[in-house]
Amino acid sequence: MEVLYITPKTPYKKGDEEQKKSYNQIYNFVTEGVKVDCIFLNDNFYYLSPSSNIIEQSFNSSDIEIKKMNKSYKLMLQYLVKDIPFQIMKNYSEELKGIIEKCLESKDYNVVHIHYSLMFNLHDIDWGNAKVIVDYFDPLSLKIKRKYEDTINTITRLFLREELQRLIKYERMIMGKFENGIVYTITDKNELSDRTNSNNLKMIPNVLQEDDEKRNKQENYPIKNLLYLYSIFLNDQRTRVENE
Repeated sequence: MEVLYITPKTPYKKGDEEQKKSYNQIYNFVTEGVKVDCIFLNDNFYYLSPSSNIIEQSFNSSDIEIKKMNKSYKLMLQYLVKDIPFQIMKNYSEELKGIIEKCLESKDYNVVHIHYSLMFNLHDIDWGNAKVIVDYFDPLSLKIKRKYEDTINTITRLFLREELQRLIKYERMIMGKFENGIVYTITDKNELSDRTNSNNLKMIPNVLQEDDEKRNKQENYPIKNLLYLYSIFLNDQRTRVENE
């Protein structure tokens, strides 16, 4: 199996929860014999890296492609006119779309695993034979909702409420276009299930292995569950093609 793994942060085993999650998933994919290429964002640059550099935590290698993320005033106009959430617009540029398309042209990936915050304006990509799996780790709408509930300042609450409404609309749009998704907690699943009619929003546990010693002692069931979900999504795709 070959996977194109796309995440908004550097997969880093000593980073924040999302970075550790990405690092551990890629590490365990490779352990299970899965071939992985990773696209990630860091300091306004997109990086395309083979899994070996992720595992070794070596990001200055010559086999890593780097592309600057170009911002434009059009993005601000889209934020003002098209109701695009600020949390989504801040990570968006056309360069990401180009990198993904180049990867899909060069390799026949089985799965594209991508965090939903990066999916704005990717609906018209030709994904080929790859199954797109949308990762809803730490949903942005829930983070903004918590901030809104904890905020007293009236002006800040108005901004947060507007951002929350935009995020919910965005999540519904993504779920309407990409039916297969994964979440990591029952709270996230219950919240996001209200945004879609699809039953293909699956939950897997997220185990953060802090170091190699703990990693070797723990059973690797989260990644096996994820690979099992991959196989289900891929089999569903094959079944639909055969029935057409």
